[in-house]
Amino acid sequence: MPKAGYGDESQIPAGHGDDSQAPAGRGSGRSDAADSGDDSASTQSQRVDKWLWHARVVKTRALAAKLVKAGHVRRNREPLKKSSDLVRLGDVLTIALPSRVVVWKILGCSDRRGPAPEAATLYQDLTVRGGQGG
Repeated sequence: MPKAGYGDESQIPAGHGDDSQAPAGRGSGRSDAADSGDDSASTQSQRVDKWLWHARVVKTRALAAKLVKAGHVRRNREPLKKSSDLVRLGDVLTIALPSRVVVWKILGCSDRRGPAPEAATLYQDLTVRGGQGG
């Protein structure tokens, strides 16, 4: 008598061996935009550490996480506490960098860290330059 194993269909729990009952996408059971092929929802929001890295604010995602954890990033005037917090189109980020403070409105999210010209399309710079006129 052969041993029951992966090749023995009788050992597969109900609903797991029939492709007609498999969930859409990659089979994870999730129905988010990344699995359904709809890019519009997946590009509407993104983790702040990933967005900072893609927008070339910092050189690594780890440095982006440190920047957030240290309290140097605000979203719509509220300090972000975790690097996993999401940012969305239209959010305004205030980022305290070692040499300056920048204020950027998020215009887009990216799936990759591209060249600087591509990164510049992700935000609108709202930073007030110069001192007060007097």
